[in-house]
Amino acid sequence: MAKLAYYASLIPGKTNWFYTDEGFRLFKNTPIARSGTQEYLGREIKSHPDYKDEWGIGDDEVVLVDRPASVVSAPKTLASFEGKSVLDDHPPKDVAIVHLDNDHEYNRGHAENIRLGDPLDNGDITILADLMVKSRDLIEKIEGDKRGISCGYTYSLKRTDDGQLFMGSIAGNHIAVVDNPRAGIEISIGDKAFVLPDIALYNEQHEFSEAAP
Repeated sequence: MAKLAYYASLIPGKTNWFYTDEGFRLFKNTPIARSGTQEYLGREIKSHPDYKDEWGIGDDEVVLVDRPASVVSAPKTLASFEGKSVLDDHPPKDVAIVHLDNDHEYNRGHAENIRLGDPLDNGDITILADLMVKSRDLIEKIEGDKRGISCGYTYSLKRTDDGQLFMGSIAGNHIAVVDNPRAGIEISIGDKAFVLPDIALYNEQHEFSEAAP
């Protein structure tokens, strides 16, 4: 079984929060997405290239879109989020997608060790990631309780005969830290708030590793 090791120190009183010699923060075991239904405004759905006028969805109508467990857990979906940029909020709507020519403007870190997590109480499956944040500003926001996670991704949109909308072919683009995650409070950076430590006080650095699924 492959092992993934980080060189980082556990922040006192924390379970999943670590810091590196460079002052970066590692937020391990962070749920970044889940399966199941989520609410979207009609205007969001109508902007998707797969939308069909005959669906007759109003701009302000609230619709449920399902992300099937089989799609969320697909190896291609998981692989697509590996190494993607961590952002402080999503990029503007006229940008939407992070790419080679604009990543330098929005990138605040990266996600790695993407894998499936434990299901939620309602049975929805989750995707976990370890987030390496390299922005002092975003670190301070996370420490100040901005911890929701919202992924940016592309997908295909389909509709069943009974009108249920669902996603397919999900491909991750970025992972945004937000105030109000659409997926719910379960999809957020875990651990209680803490006082920012003085890095100089912690001179002993140690390694830890875990089995990667």
